[in-house]
Amino acid sequence: MELQLRNIGMIKEADIILDGLTLIAGENDTGKSTVSKALYSIVAGLNNSEIYYNIYINNNILSILDDIKRILDNEIINKNNIDAKYHLLDTLLDDIKDINKNNKDDII
Repeated sequence: MELQLRNIGMIKEADIILDGLTLIAGENDTGKSTVSKALYSIVAGLNNSEIYYNIYINNNILSILDDIKRILDNEIINKNNIDAKYHLLDTLLDDIKDINKNNKDDII
C-alpha cells in the first residue's frame, strides 16, 4: 500500500510505501507521528465504513420487511389470495437483493 501525504502537519509532501515491515525514522519534529496518525485514520475510517455499510443494509432490509408485514396485514389483499401475497414477497425479496448488490459497489 502506498500512503501519499500532502500538507499535513509538518509534512509538505511524502509518498510512503507500506509493504511488510516499514520503519519510519528521523529527527524530532520531522513528522513521524503525523505519518502514523494519518495511517491510523485511514485504517479506522475504512473499518468504520464497513460498519456503517452493514448498518445501512440492515436498516434497508428492516424497512422492506416492515413493508412486507404491512402488505400482508393489509385488508385490501384478500386473506385467501395466497398467490398474490407470495408474488408481493418475491418482488420485495428481489428488491432486497438489488439493494445489497448496488450498495456493495458503493463501498470505499
